[in-house]
Amino acid sequence: RIVEPGWHRIEADCDGIRGKSNYVRISAEKLADQIYFGDMHNHTLDCDGTSWHPAHYYYARNVAGLDFGAVSPHAEYFGCKMAWDAYVQWATKANEPGRFVI
Repeated sequence: RIVEPGWHRIEADCDGIRGKSNYVRISAEKLADQIYFGDMHNHTLDCDGTSWHPAHYYYARNVAGLDFGAVSPHAEYFGCKMAWDAYVQWATKANEPGRFVI
């Protein structure tokens, strides 16, 4: 856990395998420009993926700790209004302004 402002690197060591992250800047004040992390490409069960939309958004937000996520089905699924409405509904439910954005 990093609590001091400044530039830091995270190091990990497991069974003789070591690694260092890129530098991370920790700031005491909220910066005007921020970097956000997310996943823009995920397929669901109605396409060729392994989970449903709510599970994807839950995992992205609560397990992976991402700032945003998107479901990206194949183009043939966008021709159906019912499917499109479901995609919009699931995305809207997952949206949490200030915490997780779709």
